[in-house]
Amino acid sequence: MLIKREKIIFAHQAKSAGTTLVHMFRKSYGKKNVLRDKDREHLMTPLNLAVWRLWEALRMNKRGRYRVIHGHFRAEKYRRYFPDAFYMTFYRHPVERLASHYFYWLRTPHLAESNPLARWLHEKSPDIVEFAQRLHSRDNQLLYVKYFWPDDFDFIGITEMYDDSLSLLNECLPDLCTEVKPKTSAF
Repeated sequence: MLIKREKIIFAHQAKSAGTTLVHMFRKSYGKKNVLRDKDREHLMTPLNLAVWRLWEALRMNKRGRYRVIHGHFRAEKYRRYFPDAFYMTFYRHPVERLASHYFYWLRTPHLAESNPLARWLHEKSPDIVEFAQRLHSRDNQLLYVKYFWPDDFDFIGITEMYDDSLSLLNECLPDLCTEVKPKTSAF
């Protein structure tokens, strides 16, 4: 199952073990070879979006020097530029993910400064059911979740089966140092 590819594209779904994986990439390949990217398309007007996409295309050449590109973005963003890269993500059960988001935002109040939904959570103190209803009604808050189709990836890990997934990932990427342990939390 060894996959020898020079570039790894990791589309990080929020609350799905991504931070731990990024630490593994940095330890394995060096911090300077790991680039964090984030889509901002959902925040833009059509004109700004067109300009931003042009700017992104111009910057792709510079991104070629990184071994790993990770972040909250759609994997298809990089297919045109890096068709032979190793594309990966981790999925998490939606209820687990929702609970993780809820409790994470509760214990990180500084996020309310830049995130309207986190601000609402801290101002109104809803229970988790109200949070889920609000999150569902404001689907645009987590827009990137919609774009994680299984066909886009060479590898998909399952957060609830983290150890098994990591073992399989290590078969694909044997030079990945998996000694980094995930942070523990209530969710």
